[in-house]
Amino acid sequence: TVHLLSSELLKRNIRWTIDCRHNGAALQADPDQLRQVLINLIQNAADAMPQGGSLTLTTQSVNSHIELTICDTGQGIPPALLPKIFDPFVSTKSDGNGLGLAMVYSILRAHRGSIRADSHPGRGTTFTVELPL
Repeated sequence: TVHLLSSELLKRNIRWTIDCRHNGAALQADPDQLRQVLINLIQNAADAMPQGGSLTLTTQSVNSHIELTICDTGQGIPPALLPKIFDPFVSTKSDGNGLGLAMVYSILRAHRGSIRADSHPGRGTTFTVELPL
């Protein structure tokens, strides 16, 4: 999925890295839905870095889960908005509709997974996804 967006990331002057540390364990999940999760999270990260920056995608096995983190060096999310970002129609973008992260949350819940965000305005955001093996 990152490869699908790589030319777009390069056009935006975004350096990206992938670090896969898991042991090759397989998920039982709908690949199209998980692809949509990744596309939404990567697109949001890219949109948060209009002047360029860094994007890191890391996967690792943690107990009986796969943990995926997507970290950007973008603008960050205002602290007052952070608890609401997975609610429908809540967006940090002036042209956003607030449905992307709501959809991500819904897809992950349907796969018995979870997502959380940690953000520091001016320094970036990290989304952590956990999915059961």
